Parts: sequence; C-alpha cells; structure tokens
Amino acid sequence: MKRRKLETQLVVKLFPSVPKGIWLSSRLTRYLEKRVFYREFSVSFGKAAFFAGAVILLCAWSIVALVVNVQSAMEARAYKQEAGRTAIALRHAQRDFVTLYARLGPIERKMLQMDRISTGIATVLGVDFGQAEMPDPEKEAALVDVETALQVLGARFDTLGTYWKDQEYELAHTPSIAPLKDKFWVTSRFGYRRNPWLAQGGPEGAGRQFHSALDLASDPGTAVHATADGVVEFAGQVSPKVSLQLSLYGNYLILDHGNGFKTAYAHLQDVKAQKGQQVRRGDVVAWVGDTGRSTGPHLHYEILLNNQPLDPEFYVLDRDLRNRQGVVSRLDLGQTSELYDEYEKLSR
Repeated sequence: MKRRKLETQLVVKLFPSVPKGIWLSSRLTRYLEKRVFYREFSVSFGKAAFFAGAVILLCAWSIVALVVNVQSAMEARAYKQEAGRTAIALRHAQRDFVTLYARLGPIERKMLQMDRISTGIATVLGVDFGQAEMPDPEKEAALVDVETALQVLGARFDTLGTYWKDQEYELAHTPSIAPLKDKFWVTSRFGYRRNPWLAQGGPEGAGRQFHSALDLASDPGTAVHATADGVVEFAGQVSPKVSLQLSLYGNYLILDHGNGFKTAYAHLQDVKAQKGQQVRRGDVVAWVGDTGRSTGPHLHYEILLNNQPLDPEFYVLDRDLRNRQGVVSRLDLGQTSELYDEYEKLSR
C-alpha cells in the first residue's frame, strides 16, 4: 500500500459566486468559473513552510530597515543640529579672536613699557635678571610673545620683589619718579647745552655750558612732588646780597634722602615743605614757578649722589622721557652742580 504524501491544499477563489448568465451564456460562465475564477493549487508542506518563512523574513527585514532608517534620520538630524551649534560657536570664536587680536597691540605696548620700567629699576639698583629676556616680536608669533613675555616679566618682578624686601629702605630713599605728575615737557636735558644767557654767535662750542639738571616746563602752580623719602635740608630763597649765584635759582628746595642721594628743585613759585620736615615719595613739596633767572615757568630738577650730579632721566621710572636709552653713565665725575656747590659754600 502506497504511503500518501503529506500535502496541503491552497485554494484561490477570486469570486465566491458568479451569477449565472452574466457572461452571455451558461457555457462561458462555467468555463470562467472553472478556469479563471476558481483555481486550486496543491502545495507540499515543505514548500508552504518555505514560502511562509520567506514572507516572515521579508517582513522582518522590512521592519529592521524601517527602524534603521528612522534611527539614521534621527542621528542625521542630531548631527545637523550639532553642526549648527558648532558653526555658531566658530563664529563667536572668530569674533573673540578678532577682539583679542585688536587688544594685543595695547597689551604689547604695555608689556614693553613694563620691560623698560623693570630694566630701569634693575639698572638703577644693580639687580641682575640673569637670562630672562623679552621675546623678539619680529621672530615670534604674537600669542607666544604674550605668554613668554608675561613669564619673563613675572620672573623679573618676582626678583625685584625679593630685592625690595631686602632693600626696602634704600629703595624708599632712592629717587625713582618724575617730580611732576601733570602735563609737562622737557625743555633742557642733562649735559652740555648752549646757555640761553650767553652769546649765541661765535665758533662751535662758544656759549656752551654744563647743565647738571633736567628742566621740565609746565603751567605755573603745577604741584612738585618729592621723588623719594627724605628730610628737607633747605627751603626758600637766597638774597643776591648773600649769594648772587644762588639768587638766580629763585625759590628752591633741597631734600636729603639719607643714603648719599640728594635732590634739588629750583625756580619754584612757592615752597610748601619746611626745613627739617620729613617727606615721603609723592608728597607735594612745592609748586612750579618762574622765580630767579628763568626763561619761563619750569622746574629745575637735580639729583646728586655723594655731591656728584646724575642724569635725572635715569631715575624717572614712571614716565617715558624718550632719552633713557641714551644714558651712558650714572656719574659725570668731571662736572659738579653749580646750585649745590654754591649752597655748600654758603652753608660752611
């Protein structure tokens, strides 16, 4: 006896019932019912399972593809938003960079000014900075300059701070600021010059005289400040009957700073400080005037160390007088101060 194959029937009936006679004749109707609208298929179980599995896999693949597409679309949207935020941040960074670059000029000028100040202080006090040098702006990038310069300046001022603690008294009694704070201009520097009261003609060198001070022109009544801590040694004026030479300086003031340094201020309108008074750096001690023999309102400012005149520009550290680089030596041992020499002669 033959074993029957396990089969399953797949029946497809397109139209369950077709009214008779609708296709013009009963023969045509029967033909259409049997051959077209009613079909039977015999499919094995294996084939049915295969087709069912294929349909399931196709559906699963479609679902997976849909999920992947949705996830990709969400990631693409997130990337787009992140790109937008990055573009905004980049624009802000570019704007900040332009602003920073615009500020680098003033910062560089300020650092160069601090470099001059620190170098001036170190030269005056004899402090050695070692190998700490400011970077060359022609060779380095601007941002590297700023970072390196700040490190150098920091090291320099740390060195000066340590020296300050050790030499506090000496520093406080050493002239280091401009005697005038308000607007002024240099009319005559330290060194040889043509004396405005002597003949202007003649061969080269005629009428030239050593000028042991720095002349600073300013408005009458401009405050004159002590350039270091000290004691007032003299304040007032001398009559021509007592000393014609000293009378030419009008009202003048001499401060003794106690460490070999002395400062003199002449042609003053009036003197505020009194003899024997203790003054601190920055105190107002007098006012600019035009007394004595003077070509106009100005301050005659001298610095002496052990009675030898020094170039005052060398000791003006808070203002750039544009001539400090030209200072060669601290002392001119071949010359003396006319004002102080006459004052000492009179004091004996």
